[in-house]
Formats: sequence, C-alpha cells, structure tokens
Amino acid sequence: MKKKIAGWVFLLAALTELIVNVPKVLEIIKMIDRNIVLEIGLLIILIVAGIIYIVEKYKEFRNKLRSVLLIIDSAEYGAMGETNDVVHVLWSKIVDGRIEKFQVTNITLGCHPAKGKPKILTVKYKYCGEPRSISVPEGGTLSIP
Repeated sequence: MKKKIAGWVFLLAALTELIVNVPKVLEIIKMIDRNIVLEIGLLIILIVAGIIYIVEKYKEFRNKLRSVLLIIDSAEYGAMGETNDVVHVLWSKIVDGRIEKFQVTNITLGCHPAKGKPKILTVKYKYCGEPRSISVPEGGTLSIP
C-alpha cells in the first residue's frame, strides 16, 4: 500500500512539474526549427506505436504460453462401456491455460451416449507438466485447474 501511495505521489509531482514548466518548454520549442519539432513528434509517435505493438505481441505470447500449461490427454463422456471421445470439445474451451465453469451436459459436449443412464465426464490432463485427472457427473461443472 505504501508503495502505491509513493507511486501516486511521484506521478502527481511529475505532472505538477510538467504543468509548471509548460511555458518554458513552449519557449524552447519556439526557438527550435519547426522541422525538428515535427521530426521529434513523428519519432514520439513511432515510439508509442512500437510500444503498443510490443505489448500486443507480449499478450499473444502470454496467451499461447498459458494454453500450453494445460494439455488435455483424453476426455470420455458416457456410462460404462458406452462412452464418446470429447477431447476436441474440451480443447476448444481452453482460455488462458484453463477451463472455467464448463457445464457437463449432452448439449455442451455434443453427444448423447448411454441414453437413459447417468453419465460421467472423465478427463486426463497435464497441468504445468503434472499428470492429473478429474471426473464430473452429468449436470456438474468442470473447472481446470
């Protein structure tokens, strides 16, 4: 909390200094050749655009890395002896390296094996390289990790 307050105080002080010195900065700009000012402005725009590009690429990389954190090895849905492979459905539900609050139903899994019998979704997966498994009954909610 103290670090946050110190950061805000520093930011406020820097903005105050900038506001106080605006007339001085404007005088300096008037003395500089306008072409140089335009070049500096374009350079600043290019730098900002570059920073935005780098931040976006970092976000893409981070999302790809997170999706590798969760690897689904197998996913079967059904009752004894009557199961369907639904691993492709779960792969499509991975967001930022996890599956959150996925309702286990015939509709969400796209199949209806073992009609009239209570079904179970059994998932074998690796999270951060560690093998794990989970079983969720029909109507339950799956969240990984």
